[in-house]
Amino acid sequence: MTPRLTREVVARFKALGVHQMAISLDGANPEAHDGFRGVEGTFALALKALDWAREVGLMTQVNTTVSQRTWRELPGIAEILAAKGVATWEVFFLVPVGRGALLDQLSPQEYEEVMHLLYDLSRRYPFKVRTTEGPMFRRVALERKRKEGGEDGALVGEGRGIHLSDGFGFVFVFSTGEVYPSGFLPLSAGNVRERPLLEIYRESPLFQELRNKALLKGKCGLCEYREIRGGSRARAWAETGDYLAADPRCAHTPGQMPLA
Repeated sequence: MTPRLTREVVARFKALGVHQMAISLDGANPEAHDGFRGVEGTFALALKALDWAREVGLMTQVNTTVSQRTWRELPGIAEILAAKGVATWEVFFLVPVGRGALLDQLSPQEYEEVMHLLYDLSRRYPFKVRTTEGPMFRRVALERKRKEGGEDGALVGEGRGIHLSDGFGFVFVFSTGEVYPSGFLPLSAGNVRERPLLEIYRESPLFQELRNKALLKGKCGLCEYREIRGGSRARAWAETGDYLAADPRCAHTPGQMPLA
C-alpha cells in the first residue's frame, strides 16, 4: 500500500472504467499485517481503500500470501473481506524464489489443512476464493463437493474448466520483454521484441512441455487429478530444480480417492 492511494484516486479509478481494484491483506489486525509487510500503517490504509472503493461502487479483490507467518490469519481475513463487500479473494501460496525465499513455507500436511479451510470459508462467505500456485485447492474442492453430493463441474471458487497454471493458459511478460510461464517461474521462453507473444506461447519448447501432463514426474505424473491441477511447476522448479518434478508440497497420494 502507498499513501498515494487516496479516496480521490479510487474515485478516479471508477471514473476511468477500472473493473476491479486489488489490495494486499496478509493479516487480520495491524500487528499481523504490518509486521509481515514491514511498514506500519498499511493495514489501516488497506481497510480505508476497501471502504473508498465500496463508496464509489468499484469491485475489489484482496490478495493474501500464505506462509507460516500468515496462514492462521485466514479466518480473520475472511471476516474482514465479508464485512467490506470484497468480490474476490486471491490466495497466493509461497514459492521460494526472490524475496519469497526468505519466508517459511507450510508443510504438505499444513497445505492440505489450509485447502480444506479455504473450501470451508468459500462455502461460508459470498466472495469467490481463488488460489495462485495452490492447485491442490481444486482437488480438495472436487473431493469435498463429491462427498456433499455436488456436481463435478461446479468447483467452488475455481469456476469451470481446466485449471490455469504456469505456462498453461497463463504467461508473464517482464518489463524487458522476456516471457515467463509465470512470475514465479523465471525461465524465459523468448522475448516479445523478437517473436510475437502468441508464437512464444504456442511453440516454445518450455511452454509445450509445461502443457504436456504426460511429462510430469513422480507422483504428479501418476496422479489421477493431473489434468485438472498437475501440481505447481514453479514450486517444483524452486525446490528441486526440475519444473516437471512432483510438487513437493502436495500431500495427496495418487489412487487414494477414485475419480468415480
